Amino acid sequence: MRWDPTPTYGGGFDFWKIKIDNSIGQIDEATVFGDPNRYPSSFTTFIEPSTGLNLLAYFGSNVNLGKEKTFGVDFDLVYRHKFSFGDFRTNLFGTYIFKHEYEVVPGQGYFDDVGKFINGGMTAPLRLRWNNVLSSGDWEHTIAVNYLSSYDDDRDNSVLDLATNQFVSIEQNVKSYMTWDWQTQWQLVKNLKVTAGIFNIFNAKPPLSITTNGGGQMIGYNADFSNPQDRTWYGNVTLKF
Repeated sequence: MRWDPTPTYGGGFDFWKIKIDNSIGQIDEATVFGDPNRYPSSFTTFIEPSTGLNLLAYFGSNVNLGKEKTFGVDFDLVYRHKFSFGDFRTNLFGTYIFKHEYEVVPGQGYFDDVGKFINGGMTAPLRLRWNNVLSSGDWEHTIAVNYLSSYDDDRDNSVLDLATNQFVSIEQNVKSYMTWDWQTQWQLVKNLKVTAGIFNIFNAKPPLSITTNGGGQMIGYNADFSNPQDRTWYGNVTLKF
């Protein structure tokens, strides 16, 4: 559904639902070791080169995981205004996920990862992007804001308690993540454009996550949720023939 009552402002939303049968993926190792009798096909044997011992090992192959269901809504708002020095446009784009659940073993229950880390992954409930564009002659300037809502961290992790020298389970919330980007484009001539910008203007750091499985091999943050890249300047020249 969309409503644009005037050329100045408008908005819309679109509810959607996706259902996949026989989805393909991997069963996270923490899930496998947490209930080994349930996932016997996720184990194999491994010969240790230094000792020659035959060891039991995790086998992270792609398998048919069963059904996957996702339900959400996409929405956007727009505002436009003509100034004496140029045209201004602001757009807010967003997606809210109500449900994302999937089977690891068909017929044996669903995992729901909306707002929480489970089975090696998570789904942020809310994603937003806010674009602000000012066009003036051969110049175009853009300020963009990117936002991901918070979620509950992996509850299968533990940390060392220095007071007791014992490993303890923790529960924590991974904070929301927001970055600001800037870009300017200059159309010198019809076929020549110069672009310059800054990624992560305010040098936002990834929020703390104790995740040790899934999301890559990094420690201290979830690489599927945030970007460790600090403030970065970039530029390029585009020439069309």
